[in-house]
Amino acid sequence: MTDTANSLRLLLIDDTPSDRELVRIAIGREYPNFHAVEVTNPDELEAVLNMGEFDAAVTDYSLGWSDGIQVLRKIKARHPDLPVVMFTSSGSEEVAVTAMKQGLDDYVVKTPRQMTRLTVAISSSIARNAMRLRAERAEAALLLTVMKQQRFVRDVLYSVSDGKLQLCGDDGDLPKLLPMTAGPFPLTKGSLRALRLASDTTASASGFEEGRRQDLMTAIGEAGMNAVVHGGGGEGSVCFGVPDGVDRQPCIQVWIKDKGTGISMDFVHRATLEKGFTTAGTMGHGFSMMLKTCDRVYLLTGPTGTTVVIEQDKNPPQPEWMRDVRL
Repeated sequence: MTDTANSLRLLLIDDTPSDRELVRIAIGREYPNFHAVEVTNPDELEAVLNMGEFDAAVTDYSLGWSDGIQVLRKIKARHPDLPVVMFTSSGSEEVAVTAMKQGLDDYVVKTPRQMTRLTVAISSSIARNAMRLRAERAEAALLLTVMKQQRFVRDVLYSVSDGKLQLCGDDGDLPKLLPMTAGPFPLTKGSLRALRLASDTTASASGFEEGRRQDLMTAIGEAGMNAVVHGGGGEGSVCFGVPDGVDRQPCIQVWIKDKGTGISMDFVHRATLEKGFTTAGTMGHGFSMMLKTCDRVYLLTGPTGTTVVIEQDKNPPQPEWMRDVRL
């Protein structure tokens, strides 16, 4: 890209020689060092679109071999960030609206009075494009920083919880849903008992020892109450089956979903690990209890809600640090 304060590399598409000359004169007053690559037929357009970058493009609407809308689409398909101004005497308001929807940056009527307006339109389009690109780069950099922070927090939480706590970035990180045995139950203070009873019934029928069942009931109570108090309610479901993977065993899954404000990444480490920690929008002190009483906890949280998946195997799993030990 050139320094448009002093020079300009312009793509000029117009098959009328006198009109191209008017554009050159007008642009030359504002950009004395400008260079125009002129296009008068479809072959030339195809060739220049494969060339280096331009600062802006100016196209007529009525061309002997095409129209400005088709030209605009071709330019944007190859160079989506290139500002395009339509300078024409044969368009209409309908054409202008259609072109704007296709990505046109500005529309100028081709008259002697509008020649100054053309240079302003080009300069403004270039400035807006540069501002948008800076904003997109800043947004991308911020997103990358947030993603790195989330990965770091996820890895730390997984490590310090001995592999019990898995912070999820999206639905794809949640465990595969096992066959549902009960639910969904609406979550209120009065209905939590039904979710716990359904979970205990499934666990008992599947041969879970009483201690494992009691630990599961404790985890469900904590997660469910958090959804009610901090998430404004939600729903819970009980599932049972054998998850995919090596050496997996029968497992009970309890899914608890709410539509609260979720846990901020600034507090997720404290909300999940620090006993007694609570603040508006967090899960409160109960999360540490879940990690003590169940085998795995999956957490997906955001501004539109939180999903917690509790998993309890039939038998206590090996500690994470022993799983790769070979005798």
